[in-house]
Amino acid sequence: MVQDKLEFIGENMKDYNYYKTIADICNEMNDVYKKYKIEEIIPLTKISLDYEPEEGDSFLLKSGENKYLMVETSTDFFHWVGARLMFYEINKFDGNFAKYLHDHDQEDHNGKRHKLFVFSYIEGEPLKDYLIKVDKKEAYNLGKDLGYTLKKVHLIQVDTLKHHVTHWNQRYKGIQKSILINKISNNELEKAYKFYEDNRQIQMIEQRYSTSEYYYKIDGKYVYDEFGKCIIEKTLAFIFGDIKLENIVVNNGKVFVKCPINIKIADPFYDLKFLSLIALENEYFASGVIDGYCEDKMSMDFFKMLKYYTSELIITEYNKTLDIDTIKKIYESYDDFNLEIPKWYNH
Repeated sequence: MVQDKLEFIGENMKDYNYYKTIADICNEMNDVYKKYKIEEIIPLTKISLDYEPEEGDSFLLKSGENKYLMVETSTDFFHWVGARLMFYEINKFDGNFAKYLHDHDQEDHNGKRHKLFVFSYIEGEPLKDYLIKVDKKEAYNLGKDLGYTLKKVHLIQVDTLKHHVTHWNQRYKGIQKSILINKISNNELEKAYKFYEDNRQIQMIEQRYSTSEYYYKIDGKYVYDEFGKCIIEKTLAFIFGDIKLENIVVNNGKVFVKCPINIKIADPFYDLKFLSLIALENEYFASGVIDGYCEDKMSMDFFKMLKYYTSELIITEYNKTLDIDTIKKIYESYDDFNLEIPKWYNH
C-alpha cells in the first residue's frame, strides 16, 4: 500500500489526511486500471499547515524506475471531459511535451471531489537555469525548437463540433469584458488598460475572431504554397496556455513542455502571450520562438496580436508573475506600445 511508504510532513492532521487522500486515490487507480504500482508520492508544490487541496497542485509519482506527473484540477464536468478529448488529439502528435496517460475522479475524507490527471514525467533542467549557461546562438536555436513544436501542435485539426467550442470571438469578448469590468486601480497599469481597451475593436482582431480560419497575407498580399494554393491560417487551435519558463525544461539539448494541463482551444497566437516575459530573461530564446513558429511567413498580424495579448498579460498577471519593475521593462520594450515589433526581437 502507498500509505505504508509515505512520509507525512508536519504533525498537522490536515497534512496527513490530504496525503492519505492522494494515496487512496493512487491505490484506487491501481485497483481499477492495473497500470501504476505507485511506491512513492512526492509533492511538487508547497504544502502549508492550513492546507486544503486546490487546483494546480502537482505530485511526482514513482513506481520502480517509472515516474509520472499527477495534477489536481477542476471537477467541472465540461472542463475535464473537454480536456480529455483534447489530450487524446494532441497525444497523436509525437511532440516535445508530457503525454496524457490517465485521469481519475474520487471523493476525499471530507466528501470533496478531486479530479486528477496523470501525465508522463519529463526529466530535465529548468529552462531558466539552462539559459544562463549557453551562448546566444544556442539560446536562439532552443527557442526555434520550441517554436516548431508549438506550430505543429497548433496545426492539429480542431473539430469544433466534436470539441464543443464556439468561435474565439464569442469567448474572447467575454474575457475582454471581465478584464475591463474588474479593472485594477493602479497608475502603472493605465498604459496597458488604455491600449487594451482602445484596440479591442480593431478590424484585424475582429477578422481573426469572426471565423476559425482565414487566408494568410504578408504586406496585404496572399501567400501561396508550392502547389499554387492560397495558404490558410487557422485561428482556432489546441494551445498549451502556459508557455512560461517555469513550465519548460531542457533534456539532451531539446526543450520540453513539462505539463499541458492548461490545454484549451483558442487563437494560436494566444499561446505566445508570455513571450515578452520570457524575453526579459533571454531575448535570443524568445526571438527563436518567433522565428521557429513563423518560419518564412512572418506577418505584421502576428506582431499586432502579440502586442495586444501582451497588454492583457500585464493586466492579468499583475501581482502574480509580474511586479511593477517587470511591467516597466515590458513597456520599455514596446516604447509604451508605440512600437509594433518589440525591441528585444532579433531576427
